[in-house]
Amino acid sequence: MNETLTKLQTVVVDASAPTSVTFSNIPQSYTDLKIVVSIRNSRSGFDRAPLTMRLGNGSVDTGSNYSYRDLQGIDGSTAATTSSGTYIQIGNTPSSTSATSTFGNMEIYIPNYTSSTAKSISVDYGDESTSTSWMVAALGGLWNNTAPINIITFQDFITSSSFLQYSTFTLYGVKNLSTTYGNSIKATGGTITTDGTYVYHTFNSTGAFQPSTRLLADVLVVAGGGGGAGSDASDGGGGAGGVIYFTSQPLTNGTSYACTVGSGGAVATNGVNSYFGSLTAAVGGGGGNGNDNNVGQSGGSGGGAGTGGSTTTNAGGSSTQTGTGAAAYYGNAGGSGTGSGSGSGRRYNGGGGGGAGTAGGNASGSNAGNGGDGTSAFSTLLYATNTGVNVNGTYYIAGGGGGWAGGESSHGTPGTGGLGGGGNGGINSSGPTVGAVNTGSGGGAGGFQSGSRYAGVAGGSGLIIIRYKM
Repeated sequence: MNETLTKLQTVVVDASAPTSVTFSNIPQSYTDLKIVVSIRNSRSGFDRAPLTMRLGNGSVDTGSNYSYRDLQGIDGSTAATTSSGTYIQIGNTPSSTSATSTFGNMEIYIPNYTSSTAKSISVDYGDESTSTSWMVAALGGLWNNTAPINIITFQDFITSSSFLQYSTFTLYGVKNLSTTYGNSIKATGGTITTDGTYVYHTFNSTGAFQPSTRLLADVLVVAGGGGGAGSDASDGGGGAGGVIYFTSQPLTNGTSYACTVGSGGAVATNGVNSYFGSLTAAVGGGGGNGNDNNVGQSGGSGGGAGTGGSTTTNAGGSSTQTGTGAAAYYGNAGGSGTGSGSGSGRRYNGGGGGGAGTAGGNASGSNAGNGGDGTSAFSTLLYATNTGVNVNGTYYIAGGGGGWAGGESSHGTPGTGGLGGGGNGGINSSGPTVGAVNTGSGGGAGGFQSGSRYAGVAGGSGLIIIRYKM
């Protein structure tokens, strides 16, 4: 079930140590209720105190309409309890002889709280009150009343102890998205979100998208990023995966569209293509290169070049990303790698991998090339789906990996990863970093330094997002 979770009320206990906490005037516009509790109790002379709950409509029900069963694990032993009465005991919380500042934690779930039938309750609870004492419990309860719930009270109705400062009770309302947005959701597949104008289906891994009616949809397809090269004298960063954006694509009712999300490339290997149905592929990013007289590998964005052991300059890989019928496609070349100096002063600097927004940086002097920046053209879409990389409020994807900066006895400045998740190039024994997952970014480069060889790292996996009007 696709659901939304809305925080309705939070109570943080102050130093007055009240004996009860009540949620009242609970809205009736949600499907279910969820309550998260972190609690410590004042009961003197005991390591735990009971926590109980009553429900009601308008006022709390104090009648004998409650029953519950629980299964507990306590200090290595188990126990089962069945009970009925004027409350539900939902936990046994740390108290005065428990280790200082330990709290018990629980989640309470009440489905269909506005229904005209009896209300079921489930509870998961756990605490560790000392180094040797612990408790976990699972509980199922019932309020045998047909009235909708709009008030809930927590209290120790057994020993009348109070709640200690910093105990916290938070109430959430849960809605089924199909209830929240009615007929706005017109397909299945992926993680579904909305910004009030569009419905988004996000695929972080391979799956299927199936409309329940004819649709005109926009589709963003990002391929896996290339892996940074490693172990040779000067190695280049991985190129970002290609990015294609299809607009107003007609999609057929009942057709299952395969959403293939490409993985990031391994060391010095191109990333894997991503596909939406039969639309033109987003091409995996080019892997970096570190061999003598070889350019960076071509791909969605090209990989950065290295120099092997030479002082020659090698060109970065080219972008091969094109898109028939696509409104826009993104990919850029990788940067060149170059060597400098001689003997013990020789340095090897790799080029940066290309990004979806800009080309990879060229190595120069004692500096490796930076990875090309990713594109921010889809910042609004990425924000709505909580994807991409946030840079001061703007969201990027598909950054290139930075190049390696090594040498016979000294090193230069490594390349930084491009905006959008590109991995940083390595320097000396400081290893490179991988391309960020689900951004299509290139991995940073490794290389050779003072007789030691360091491996490059993988690129980041791709991403697919489909959106249509609510």
